[in-house]
Amino acid sequence: MTSAAKNNLGHSDLKISRISLGCVTFGREIGREESFAIMDYALEKGMNYFDTAEAYGNGASEMIIGSWLKERNVRAKIYLGTKILPPYSPEKIIQFCENSLERMQISEIDLFQLHAFHETALNPKVLLAFDKLIKDGKVRYPGVSNFSQEQLTGFLKMQKELGLNQICSLQNNHNLAIQNLGTQALEFCRQEGIGSISFSPLGAGFLTGKYKSSIPKGARFNLQPGHQGLYFNRDGAMALEKLEAASAETGISKVELALAWVLNNPDITTTLVGGRRISHIDQAFAARNVAYWK
Repeated sequence: MTSAAKNNLGHSDLKISRISLGCVTFGREIGREESFAIMDYALEKGMNYFDTAEAYGNGASEMIIGSWLKERNVRAKIYLGTKILPPYSPEKIIQFCENSLERMQISEIDLFQLHAFHETALNPKVLLAFDKLIKDGKVRYPGVSNFSQEQLTGFLKMQKELGLNQICSLQNNHNLAIQNLGTQALEFCRQEGIGSISFSPLGAGFLTGKYKSSIPKGARFNLQPGHQGLYFNRDGAMALEKLEAASAETGISKVELALAWVLNNPDITTTLVGGRRISHIDQAFAARNVAYWK
């Protein structure tokens, strides 16, 4: 697959790269200079969807992206997605969108996502506010993240009943250890015209095997200790054992094998790849050629 390969994101007209850039590290784990270098390289490689959130670095990620867009004058080449954390209210939806627009120095967000399911996501007033942003030209398409299939079904049902613009994407954690974009969920998304965005293909670094003995200061699991419970368990250990066995059998690194497991799934619209160095992007593109899981 070439770097230019693109997929439509669900029913939208956003034609996004199969490998996209996750910007969670910007302003939290790496600074402006390193972030600029990663975005420059991502664009060079044909990655045209950048995903962030107001919570990443308490807004720092969005601000860094905004500065880069302005300095490089490349807004027309990039689709931007951002997210808002629950609980949700009409006022918060509107205000946080305005805040994100200001931080990124743009007039319209391509994909505005609810960051996680919460009962307030089913409040009709919240959905109407979400839709108003589209009608006002501040958001092109709505999406959701960290929703189960059951939660997604209920959300879609309410959108349809209210006659609102339907979400075009579901963004979920998906890797060898945690599979929140399974076959059934992907088939449901396909039937509903919803694109799929997978994040954390390396399980926040867990699937590299580097956290077996300890978690160093500054590592993802140190900065976000709440994530430890997602991977440091029996299922995570079994996934890592499977990966290590495959690596021993093939001589292919655990990183490339773990990335390939997600990236070679044709039913996933795009996979977010982040990191602290441009070499992490190279690893993802190299993994496209690994056929072990096919």
